[in-house]
Amino acid sequence: MVQEVDPFTLDLKQVVAEAAAAATANGAGGASSAASTSAAAAAADDKAAPSVDVTRHNFEAVLPAVRRYLGACDFYAFDCEMTGLFLDGHNENYLDDMQDRYNRTAASAHAYVINQFGLSCFKRLKPDGPAGERRYAAATFNFYLFPRPPEGGAAAANSSARRFTCDAGSLTFLASQGFDFNRCIYDGVPFMPVRQRDELLRQVDSDRGGAEGGGGRADVVLSKPEDIAFVEGLLTTVREWLAAGASEPLDLPPVSRYLRLLAYQALARPESFGGPVGGSPDWHPGFYVKKVSEPGAWTTIRLMPCRSAAEAAVLEAAEREEKRQQIAAASGFAAVWEALRECGRPGVGHNCMFDVAYGVAQFGEGRLPATWEGFKGVVSGQFRGGLYDTKHICRQLPALGSDTSLGVMFRTLAPQPPGQAVTPIPTAQPAPDAPPPPSLPANVSISHAPGFEKYVDVAAGKLAHEAGYDAYMTGAVFAALEAVLGQQPAAVPGQLLEAQEGVPPLPYQTVAPYVWRLNVTRSDLPYALLRPFDPRDPVASAEPVPERPLVFYLGQLCYGVRANDIHRACEEAGVGKVRITFLPGNNALIEVAGPEAAAAVAAGALEPQEGRKLANEVLRYADYRARKDSMLASGTWPLPGYGSGSFRLTGSGLSGPLPSGLQQLPSFGAGGGGAAAGGSGPGRGAKRPREEAVAVAGGAGVGAAAGAGATPGAGYAAAAAAAAGIAAAGACGAAGQQQQQEGGGGKEEAWWRPKWPRWLRWRH
Repeated sequence: MVQEVDPFTLDLKQVVAEAAAAATANGAGGASSAASTSAAAAAADDKAAPSVDVTRHNFEAVLPAVRRYLGACDFYAFDCEMTGLFLDGHNENYLDDMQDRYNRTAASAHAYVINQFGLSCFKRLKPDGPAGERRYAAATFNFYLFPRPPEGGAAAANSSARRFTCDAGSLTFLASQGFDFNRCIYDGVPFMPVRQRDELLRQVDSDRGGAEGGGGRADVVLSKPEDIAFVEGLLTTVREWLAAGASEPLDLPPVSRYLRLLAYQALARPESFGGPVGGSPDWHPGFYVKKVSEPGAWTTIRLMPCRSAAEAAVLEAAEREEKRQQIAAASGFAAVWEALRECGRPGVGHNCMFDVAYGVAQFGEGRLPATWEGFKGVVSGQFRGGLYDTKHICRQLPALGSDTSLGVMFRTLAPQPPGQAVTPIPTAQPAPDAPPPPSLPANVSISHAPGFEKYVDVAAGKLAHEAGYDAYMTGAVFAALEAVLGQQPAAVPGQLLEAQEGVPPLPYQTVAPYVWRLNVTRSDLPYALLRPFDPRDPVASAEPVPERPLVFYLGQLCYGVRANDIHRACEEAGVGKVRITFLPGNNALIEVAGPEAAAAVAAGALEPQEGRKLANEVLRYADYRARKDSMLASGTWPLPGYGSGSFRLTGSGLSGPLPSGLQQLPSFGAGGGGAAAGGSGPGRGAKRPREEAVAVAGGAGVGAAAGAGATPGAGYAAAAAAAAGIAAAGACGAAGQQQQQEGGGGKEEAWWRPKWPRWLRWRH
């Protein structure tokens, strides 16, 4: 067996040529054959020539080379440029847990798209340099991406044009960095999720009934005269073509999808052409039915002449292979995402939570899992060699300073030309017994593999925020961190990377404690752990959950309660100043100033009192988080109404009846009756309950009636009805009617009528 030459010692064009020659010698089809054709056309078309910048013109030629570099590297680094990050300006809240953060990230990943993907493969070279420096070679690719709609074929028939969102601020930033949007749109590599691609391939490999209109469905019974005439005319045309010798293919006129279905059914019946009913192995109609879809044209049926079932089988196999190639071309970058998984090497990013989520959503799964734990399982399957975040690692080293952005870390850690290095300012004074800070820059030497000279001048910053540039810097920082951490006298606390069968180990283990740990911004969470929970190693795989003893959960905020109401209620209760984080729905977290204030809240300082009621439930953060985790595990989170902005029942997802204190929900305040109705703040205009025939009198109205007349024993059904804005019949309604009569409630005062003229007419 001939040993494959290390691609890091060859020029990129030579690697591409060898891959094309190997594909030709092996007679491989599909993408490999297309790569051979693209490599041969490179001399005639500059766009198809192999280069660091990969577009749809040279993608098929470069793809086999990408696989070779991934298979030969020790680790790879990646970076993405996107059309946006946060939907509707929703940024992170400081008290978010990882499920909250993941929900926002997943929503963004489904709305925005990646328009550039950088991949840099790093290989450790032997021996070390003359000064003992660790030597690396880097092969970097910069992929332009665009979700181009498939142009005809099987992929176009089963997909539609991708719709995505753009953030004006993100596009403005990319434009300021010289991003070429024209090249992205015109020349971007198409992509679709691997899961969608595999489903299309499965359909191709299944029976041809779906393509021919059968698909196991019962035949359409012809009843309309025009349908019968269409089928008879079609059969007459085909019979005449067969009688004339059928030497050339016959293209039937384009028709609607329904008539095409009738045509498939008629052509599939052997008795239509003199054969036995149901067919037989020895009989063949003399043609093969092929569906033809051209861009911008109607789908038509083409009859290919063939004399035997064996000849038809050859035509069918050729058609299947053609469809596979069309799907492979339409899926595009999905092949690279799959190669990242199959290589089994460690992946490295910098502050890469968005990069990972966007990649999984757009290249892997299509739709992200609903839970953070489910996302962990998907990510661990994609990054089989582990995942590292250089941002998180840098933040663990105070000697690197407070600015851990990628550019600063690259200029700090990696060797730079004279005058371009950065000397960090430590974030804190080291302890007297602390080990000496590491010497910077790190003792590493990084060169570009032959053919990848585009980023030789990377330190000058001319290509900032190009995905390939950033991927190279990320890999260089990771290699330098290994050398810096190697200077430490003892290993960093944490669990070492477990050995995985079939995965080559890193040439070093100093960064192993940081595997699967991603940086979390604006939070007290130390990191986001993407390693799935393993009962065999519960300590290392347990999600880091801060205790947050100063944080409390307010469930079911009373109607009309605002932030200033919470602040004033806390001041009046002696709790002092608080920081408020509103949750989806009518819930909130508050953070108090110190242990004394926390003790006061725990002792009931914010429990409902006469004239003041903030919420129906006050919980310690630990209790709230335990409930949420339990419901996430059982699939009952989120609760009904969570995220809708209306009342929700904090107990509706749990077993057992509602506590007695929750069976009477806060009333719906109106006008100036906010305080009387149970809200602690001033009343404000609010949308009234839709189906409660009461009048507003003296500014109290609905609030007073609901507060005085509701029955605590009404039970879950009444509480749920009230939460949905529908008052239960009973004392509340009676009190409202009595109040209307006493107040003389004329027509001006009634805001709802039992009649519904002119489509939901309301009076306010």
